[in-house]
Amino acid sequence: KMTDKIGIEQAEKIAKEPLHVVTADQGKSSPVIVANLHYPWEEVVAAYDRRFPTNPAFPYLKGTIVPKEVKTNDTITRTRIIDLSISFPGWMRKILGVDDSLYVREDSFVDYRNRTMLLRSANISLSDHVRMYEECVYTPHPDNPAWTQKKQQAFLDIVFCRKHICFGMKGSAETFCTGTFGDRSKISTQAEKNMLALPSST
Repeated sequence: KMTDKIGIEQAEKIAKEPLHVVTADQGKSSPVIVANLHYPWEEVVAAYDRRFPTNPAFPYLKGTIVPKEVKTNDTITRTRIIDLSISFPGWMRKILGVDDSLYVREDSFVDYRNRTMLLRSANISLSDHVRMYEECVYTPHPDNPAWTQKKQQAFLDIVFCRKHICFGMKGSAETFCTGTFGDRSKISTQAEKNMLALPSST
């Protein structure tokens, strides 16, 4: 159930499993969202880490567990289990029995030598009904290496509609999920900019 809390033991078990990847040919894909952050890559990566486990600048983050972390001289690989606050429409609450909490797994890879941060995430909650996979990459801006370019894309597979007659629910679910992705991307990017503008981030 959506309300079941994920503890450290379950998080460690999830971290050992492969991430559920959804490709464009399996379902619906969102447009690629590109945002430019007028700060160096190193500052952006440091600010990204400061949002966890919670941060007032990101009120939709309810909590974070890090069951896996591997460091080398030039890289950091992490798995995070993140509890997100999501406002689901009434019809999804009724049909799927959801509340306003969604657990997501995020696998991150930070390469300091090549100045690249790759984030891959997939929902844990509701994965028997809907699978949403996101990729986000942060690199130096191609025209201004003192800035950072952020590219995001989401992929969606409505598993429920492969098992049941949906009567138009698939389109509604796709619209809601891709719309939520776009809205959350804008909110997250603005929160990043606000955090980077603080004196403590420089």
